[in-house]
Amino acid sequence: MLAEYAAYLEDDYRCWPSWQTSWNRRGEVPTHVELFSYTEYPLNLMDKSNFRTAATLIRCAADENCEGTENSDEQVVQIDGSSIHYGSAYSLYVQVYEGGCDVECPGTHAEECEPGCDPDVDFCLGDACEGDCHKTRTYTKAFREAVSLAEYVKWGYPLLDEEDHSELESEVFEESLQEALHEARKAYDLDTDEDHEAIVEHASEDLYDLKYEGSDGEVSWIRTAEVYAEHRDEYFLGLAREILRGAITGQIELIAA
Repeated sequence: MLAEYAAYLEDDYRCWPSWQTSWNRRGEVPTHVELFSYTEYPLNLMDKSNFRTAATLIRCAADENCEGTENSDEQVVQIDGSSIHYGSAYSLYVQVYEGGCDVECPGTHAEECEPGCDPDVDFCLGDACEGDCHKTRTYTKAFREAVSLAEYVKWGYPLLDEEDHSELESEVFEESLQEALHEARKAYDLDTDEDHEAIVEHASEDLYDLKYEGSDGEVSWIRTAEVYAEHRDEYFLGLAREILRGAITGQIELIAA
């Protein structure tokens, strides 16, 4: 399973830093693979929640039994807001291997090679190094944790942290609702700020029920406008009743028997 995910290093668009350097023109050897990602538009709250939960867990795994964050700073690379055709994408890249051969390693030597063969100068029958000629390469703790989380999401349960997802959904809902209310208020230019606040308070229960009508915390502007208009009518009707029930200057105040 680890080898399957490690094979992402062969895909330029799924590995770091080759995708960043125009198909690896600088000769940089890919070291990290993308394990988690999400986009802002369209936003999938499950992907975003899993992304930020995984980032924390993977970094913790990398720094286990360490005094600082040197390991995670190197092994976990987070790319925020890279531009794509449908919005901003966020990617989490994790270092696959640690140890192994030096970048300049010429490869192993065959028995046919002459003693003292220098593969950079002489004709050498050794194979080109693929990164682990001397079998000293191992998977990083960060990569092991990342693969485990990715497999859990894929085959076990789609959410890594239900509480985080719920908090994120509430954050998106609050922001979305405020935008919808701002748009709904535009239809009533003569209403004061006090009127608007009173109407929202009066409609609060019905407004928050809108959370269950949408998905990923998004709120329908049309439904918000309908709920706002309904409670606005009730609010001003209530004000009118209070005025009519009040004492009228110059007339005898009616006293209930």
